[in-house]
Amino acid sequence: RLEQSRAGIHVAAVALMNDRARQRALAIFALGKLGQNDDTAIETLVGHLAQGNRGECLLTAAALARIGGPAIEPLVQKLKSESPAVRYWSAYSLGEMHDGARAAVPNLIALIADEDPDVRAEAIAALGGMGPAAKDAVEAISDALQDGNSNVRCTAAAALWHITGRVEKSVPVLVAGAANKELPLADRHAIIETLAMIATQTTDPPD
Repeated sequence: RLEQSRAGIHVAAVALMNDRARQRALAIFALGKLGQNDDTAIETLVGHLAQGNRGECLLTAAALARIGGPAIEPLVQKLKSESPAVRYWSAYSLGEMHDGARAAVPNLIALIADEDPDVRAEAIAALGGMGPAAKDAVEAISDALQDGNSNVRCTAAAALWHITGRVEKSVPVLVAGAANKELPLADRHAIIETLAMIATQTTDPPD
């Protein structure tokens, strides 16, 4: 069975170079399924981060999240990549593991200082998705409420709520973001959805 698994991983790795998107998608799925205990599968998926369109990147991130723990350290190393896209998708992949990737909290905190605003926002989003497991990030995320980028500020506000359950710092920033017409409509809708979640889960009004 081990030999069959290794053969399957080799076939899938080769298929990642296929010109057809469907074949690459099937290969990504196979590597995520077979890669629980195989470094080659993990390295292949991590190396494929930021390749292809957004849909393919999402598939790769989901496959790495399915593998879980064994993929954390290779992804942490990719947080140091010279490519903003690789740093972004590495943070996204770790975020998809939620609190299962708590070992990466210090590395994601460091990424909040990244020069690329999309990377900063994704690092914060990943930490927010970990909830209370990312409590050590509260100070750095609170500082990001003053970031010069509106998306980073709003992501930080949502993350603080997810981590701490407190709303007094989050709501004003989110309200301002929802009213900011310079933000993409999809981002504003996401902010409004977060505000709605806060409203339904909070009994007392914020100070």
